[in-house]
Amino acid sequence: MWNRNHNYDMFPWIIRCCKDIIIVISARPKSQNILPNGETSKKKVTTIDDVLKGLVEQLCSQLKKPSHPNRGVPTAVSCLATLLREPLVRSLFVKADGVKLLTPLISPASTQQSIQLHYETCLCIWFLSYYEPAVEYLATTHTLPRLIEVVKISIKEKVVKVVVLTLKTLLPNGTFGAQMVDLGLP
Repeated sequence: MWNRNHNYDMFPWIIRCCKDIIIVISARPKSQNILPNGETSKKKVTTIDDVLKGLVEQLCSQLKKPSHPNRGVPTAVSCLATLLREPLVRSLFVKADGVKLLTPLISPASTQQSIQLHYETCLCIWFLSYYEPAVEYLATTHTLPRLIEVVKISIKEKVVKVVVLTLKTLLPNGTFGAQMVDLGLP
């Protein structure tokens, strides 16, 4: 999808496409391979699920090894912040081992661009907090201490709100409540 030789003005276009894809996904019928006459197709068709799997894998690849030093990661995170609203995408993202790629991005933000990246990363974690396999993975990482640090020092209200929502969603799961108290949350 991304090539190092591509014109990098297309990055905003990719974000817009992801937003359009999520609209299509939300409105799609749940049954697949149905022909106009109501019969089921027996031949292999590329489904939206196949397309999403490829897109999630590409976004994970951008998080691992960005094709552009300044735009690769922010574009991938922005796309994920849109796509992870869909439960299927959450599942694909966890299966692609993408959760571990987000945790290092949770750190104090200093510039406007990094504040937006920070917000969208925390938004991704919030969406993932509604998916049990992702919650199980988050319990094994340093995500919670990083989120609490963000709540303590962030100056942007939207970042604090999304982190508080994430903590609220994680609270009843496993040992997150005890960890939050141990890390200094009242």
